[in-house]
Amino acid sequence: MLWFGGDVHLGERGGGALEGLALDGPLVVNLEGPIAPTPRPSSAQALFNPPDAAAHLKAANVIAAGVENNHAMDDGAEGLARTRAGLVRSDVAPLGSASVAGVTVLQVDLSGGVPPRLATQLAVVRPTVVLFHVLAPPLYLPEPSLRRAVDLAVASGAQAVLAHGSHAVGAVERRGETVIAWGLGNLAFDCDCTSEAEGLLVRLELEEGKVSRATAVPIRAGLRGQRATLPEASTLELSLLESLGSVLSNKTKTRADW
Repeated sequence: MLWFGGDVHLGERGGGALEGLALDGPLVVNLEGPIAPTPRPSSAQALFNPPDAAAHLKAANVIAAGVENNHAMDDGAEGLARTRAGLVRSDVAPLGSASVAGVTVLQVDLSGGVPPRLATQLAVVRPTVVLFHVLAPPLYLPEPSLRRAVDLAVASGAQAVLAHGSHAVGAVERRGETVIAWGLGNLAFDCDCTSEAEGLLVRLELEEGKVSRATAVPIRAGLRGQRATLPEASTLELSLLESLGSVLSNKTKTRADW
């Protein structure tokens, strides 16, 4: 079983932003911005995570963190290498591509559009789960480039395709055997550059490389140093997912399967 969350930036105040989630399994997130050697302020133009960011992720049971996104080079190639090395030292797998809990997870940055060799990359790596990072405004509907990339991932046989980067949630669906979540929104973000408090956690139960069950859990994102929380009732957020075209089953006050 794996949990997947959206955009995470710990900044100067958000070290403990994920520690109250108490999930029943390991978590995979998208880490926005490099890990800095000393504390540095962040802005929309450049994001910097604190020197102990990897340790905070590990404490929150984060098992893998995506670093292939539009803020990957905010501290140059040295910063990206430092971030990858810091994650590895804390036993957090940096994405790109990695084996996570026995399945292959691939993150691809779509900030510059669909990479010309994406179909080849998918065919070679054959990931179980594909994470797409987009550079897009916080809108509920996906960008055309994301739609094209998702089509390629589904055709490659990926069991789950999850998108993040716009900071907005999106619909969830099944297309054949593939689970698609069009936007996970924010999970924790310590920057005044985003105010989207809607987020989505996705829990995948995997058996022999197949998704046997997928569960959507709306959350309130931890913004500006606050903790991300699981609401006692999230009926409004689940209704939003349905209004976007999600077909949800087994719905309770806090989560739904699809």
